[in-house]
Amino acid sequence: MSRGSLIRLRWHRQAAGKGRLRRIAAVAGLAALALLAGLVQPAFAADGQALATAKVARCSDGTMTAMSQCLERERQESDARLNLVYGKLNQALAEPLRLRDAQRAWIAFRDLECRFRRVNVGGTLQGFSANACLVDLTEKRIAELEAVQPEEGGIAFKPAYAGKGSYRLPPRAGAPATP
Repeated sequence: MSRGSLIRLRWHRQAAGKGRLRRIAAVAGLAALALLAGLVQPAFAADGQALATAKVARCSDGTMTAMSQCLERERQESDARLNLVYGKLNQALAEPLRLRDAQRAWIAFRDLECRFRRVNVGGTLQGFSANACLVDLTEKRIAELEAVQPEEGGIAFKPAYAGKGSYRLPPRAGAPATP
C-alpha cells in the first residue's frame, strides 16, 4: 500500500471516530437537556454522592487487589439498584420511551466521563479508579431517578401510579455489599 493510501485510510478512520464522538456528545447533550427540563431533580444527587463516598471509603483499606474486589462488589450492588429503580419507574411512566432515551444518553455520558477521569491512571489503581467513578455516577443517577414522583409536574405516570403514595420503590438494604 502506498504512503498516500495509508494517509487517506488514517484520515477516514479519524473522521469516522470524530463522527462517533459527535453522536455521543449529542446524546450526552440530550441528557443535560433532560436535567434542565426538570425530568430529574439534581438536588437529590447529593444523597447519591454521600452513598458513593461511603462505598469508596468502605473499600479503601487493605491491598489494592482487596480494595478493587471490594469496590467491584459495591459497583455491582449499585448497578443492581439502578436497574431495579429504572425498571419500576419505566413500568409506572405513561411515556417510558422518554426515560429509555434519557437513560441511554446517561449511560453514554457515564462511560465517557469515567474514561475522561481515569486518563492518566494505570497499573493496579486502574480497576479501583474505574469502579470508583462508576459507583459515583451510578449512585447519583439512582438518587435522581428515585426522586421522580407522580406529583411532580411534567412527568406523566400511568393512572394506576398517578395518585400520591401509589408509586413506591422497595427500600434499599442498609448493609454494605461487601461481606
